[in-house]
Amino acid sequence: MMDVSLLTSNATQLRSVLSNPHHDFYTLLLVLISLSIIFQVTSGVLMIVSDFYKTQVKVTDQQNQRKRKVLNFISLVLVMIVTALNIMISAFYSTDYHPRATSGGPSYPGQEPAFSSQPYHHTHSQHAEL
Repeated sequence: MMDVSLLTSNATQLRSVLSNPHHDFYTLLLVLISLSIIFQVTSGVLMIVSDFYKTQVKVTDQQNQRKRKVLNFISLVLVMIVTALNIMISAFYSTDYHPRATSGGPSYPGQEPAFSSQPYHHTHSQHAEL
């Protein structure tokens, strides 16, 4: 069940990153998230194939047991790589990311700059609304 939630989380992160190409770590996150998804799917396929060999194993069938051990080992390595990738994704991914304003105005419609060199002054009409 955890695999499905992680895959869903990575898909949501990928959609978020793709919708904001101005992110400082856009390329890095794109690569990390894509690798994580690819390795998760590959690991799942390897586990299914390994389970197939398990049902085919007889007491004297050492060849299938060896294949199964190799597939399980590769799957374990991929799970460890996915864990490391997702730690790195967490370090660089931010849901409250605001792109830097280069011209002093909003970066895109409806987005106010996080910091402005211009001081904010209330007008009399704005003060009356507060």
